[in-house]
Amino acid sequence: MKTKILILLCVLAGSPDWLAAEDVTTAAEPDFVRDVLPILSNHCWSCHGPDAASRQADLRLDRRANALQTHGSVTPIVPGDPSASEVVRRIRATADDVVMPPPAALKPLSRAQQDILQQWIAAGAPYGRHWAFRSVVRPPLPVGSRSNWPRNAVDRFILQRQQAAGLSPASAASRSTWLRRVTLDLTGLPPTLAELDALLADDRPDAESRVVDRLLKSAAHAERMALHWLDAARYADTNGYNNDETRTMWPWRDWVIDAFQTGMSYDQFVTEQLAGDLLPGSTLSQRVATGFNRNHVLTTEGGVIPAEYQAEYVADRVHTAATVFMGISLQCARCHDHKFDPFTQRDFYRFGALFNNIPDKLASYGAVRMAEPVLKVPSRVQQWQLAQLALRQEQLSAGLEKRLTTLDQEMVAWEAGLTPADVQRLGGFGLTAHFRLDEVADAHTPNAVDADRGGTVVGPLELVEGVAGQALRLAGSTYVDSKETGKFDSADRFSLSAWFRPAAASAGAVLSKMDDANAFRGYDLLVIDGKVECHFVHHWPDNAFKVVTRERVALNEWHHVALTYDGTRQASGLQLFIDGQLQQVEIANNNRLAG
Repeated sequence: MKTKILILLCVLAGSPDWLAAEDVTTAAEPDFVRDVLPILSNHCWSCHGPDAASRQADLRLDRRANALQTHGSVTPIVPGDPSASEVVRRIRATADDVVMPPPAALKPLSRAQQDILQQWIAAGAPYGRHWAFRSVVRPPLPVGSRSNWPRNAVDRFILQRQQAAGLSPASAASRSTWLRRVTLDLTGLPPTLAELDALLADDRPDAESRVVDRLLKSAAHAERMALHWLDAARYADTNGYNNDETRTMWPWRDWVIDAFQTGMSYDQFVTEQLAGDLLPGSTLSQRVATGFNRNHVLTTEGGVIPAEYQAEYVADRVHTAATVFMGISLQCARCHDHKFDPFTQRDFYRFGALFNNIPDKLASYGAVRMAEPVLKVPSRVQQWQLAQLALRQEQLSAGLEKRLTTLDQEMVAWEAGLTPADVQRLGGFGLTAHFRLDEVADAHTPNAVDADRGGTVVGPLELVEGVAGQALRLAGSTYVDSKETGKFDSADRFSLSAWFRPAAASAGAVLSKMDDANAFRGYDLLVIDGKVECHFVHHWPDNAFKVVTRERVALNEWHHVALTYDGTRQASGLQLFIDGQLQQVEIANNNRLAG
């Protein structure tokens, strides 16, 4: 993963010369990035920098090659010779018509800043890369005058900076003070009295190291470390924007804590959060890790343009991924090539393409409404229970499969033994209801299969000429309430059919067995703008599927529609027939039913 990031940095184009130049600064001279660059960028580059529109005197100081070019009889910078450098003469001048920056710019240089620039030129005027783009090099260990004070390599660097500033190390902290500091630093919590007593009573030479090891293994330390990552990754349990509804993101939060608790390697930590779902045979934990990409704010406002907010979501992911993994924000490059960073606007949108495959589809809004795709995350106990249930299901399925091998033969033998009287007595096989809708008495229409389960006409009643006999006009609020008829489980196999005559290209229900208040649980058969569509819903939209015919039916003509469902809980198990012809369908929502 580290190698991939470095390659990305190398191939991006548009780097200013000072970013690409070899770093030749040393600790004994002014550091270009730390000391010189802030002065040049704040006081000089507005007139002598990368912006051609505002550049004066055809002079650029952001590029070393340009700064060393002779203009007429003067050279802006002569490496190693401040007295011959026009820049030094100008910054040291006192006359208003000579001094740089000019008084009108309201950006005068202090004496200390003038000295830094002169010392830098005297040292050869090296242009160095920003530290963030330099290859990491292990520096030599400093040698200080108090060689007995450092306990480790870090102490040597601290001592060097202290001595350079004329400071001396403070006296060693007491063990109780040290324990308070290290515990607060690693866990965010103060030590307990028991922990303090244990340290004071421990006279082993590695007592402090043992305390640090204990703290690093603690859950509190994992939570402390995760806190910083959650902030950087913009974690929140609400959507933000208009209604700020609650959403469930805490499984990803727990994944981060667990990663720190178990000491997950950084490359794995990065890979699983960016693309855990794309790993071969990805686990539930690895898919949960990709919640990193779903932490952005989300709008549920009606009437918004989805493409507009999709662009905002992608930009948020780009900014966050670049910030936390590469240590640099790409937000400037969203609108223009950045003047001082090695990234272009083209790079921003190339980077964004990597994060533009998450639909964040919201079918509706309300409390605890999640944007698709949604992942169910059972607890560890629930995962064990599900594994046991899966094993039991496998055993039962094997037994059922064995039984089915002989069932067809038994059915054929049974049917062969039926007499005409038996067939007449048994009636239609599997038919549970038949509403002819050609006769209505007291708002009641009979069920030809079960007289006790008739239908009630609700709304204005109007009988019209049908395919055979009369038919019921369903207009506006008119419908037939059949109570419990048509109540099936999602694993049941069933079929239904009806004659209908659409009068206009509008929306209407042929049949609906759906509970709107319970996340639209149930099924329906609709005609929308001449197309027949069907919903099967356990919980809309994450636990549901929807199919729509590709072709439209003719208006003002009678059509026969039939639906068959094989009980597989998925869209592929549903077929639609119009006038006896199997229809090609579009699957508009394709989630497997879980209940």
